[in-house]
Amino acid sequence: YRNWAQFIDPTIEVVAIEPPGRLGRITETPIADMKEFVERLVLEMEGLLDRPFAFFGHCLGALTMYETTRRLIHTTTVRPDHLFASGARPPDRITDQGSFEERVMHDLLKLAEFRISLPAYAQPDDVFAELIRHFNIQATEQLLSDPELRRLMLPVVRAEFQMATDYQFVREPPWEIPITCFAAKGDPYVSRHHALGWGRFTNSRLQVHIREGAHFAVVDDAAFIHDVINRELRGYSGSAHEQGAEVAW
Repeated sequence: YRNWAQFIDPTIEVVAIEPPGRLGRITETPIADMKEFVERLVLEMEGLLDRPFAFFGHCLGALTMYETTRRLIHTTTVRPDHLFASGARPPDRITDQGSFEERVMHDLLKLAEFRISLPAYAQPDDVFAELIRHFNIQATEQLLSDPELRRLMLPVVRAEFQMATDYQFVREPPWEIPITCFAAKGDPYVSRHHALGWGRFTNSRLQVHIREGAHFAVVDDAAFIHDVINRELRGYSGSAHEQGAEVAW
């Protein structure tokens, strides 16, 4: 997200979230608990919520986006004007067991190190690495083949998997917040059905863009995503409002 500010409308302020364990916070312990993550994030965001704002989340970031929105709705008087979900299953389908999960399990069972009694995030490094490969992310091999990168990043990815594995969905009425969903035809994890499932969470407008690409379309199809964000947020920025904030995972 470092270069998003160059492509998002200049009347929109891009604010990227840097969780513990990533980039400049690489020495900090990653957060594996959704409630803790959201509580800490909302505290950090307080100074940005006095103007129109929207959230963008990719993969697990869309789940934390949803829970952050839920927290704001239940504990404050503010809420985002728009939600953008990319490469993400809807919150009530995180634990779906479909063809993707069957394929992963089939391949992992072939590995001598695989431990059937352990959740994915607790598997030995080589098994966990094989699991990550199934998401068809271009940078995966670069991460896994570099010993230092692997040492630094695997704990972060494990924490994210644990957050998703332990997640407890709480159903509530749909929100009056428009949702835009980006999905890729070559994403093995998020199906067209999953993308359309975000419609269960809004009584407003749902847009679903299913494009060419794989799971990490947030990078590969960034220009299209930027254009959609600019178009959707145009009514909230400019002279009619203070500068908005786009919070990205």
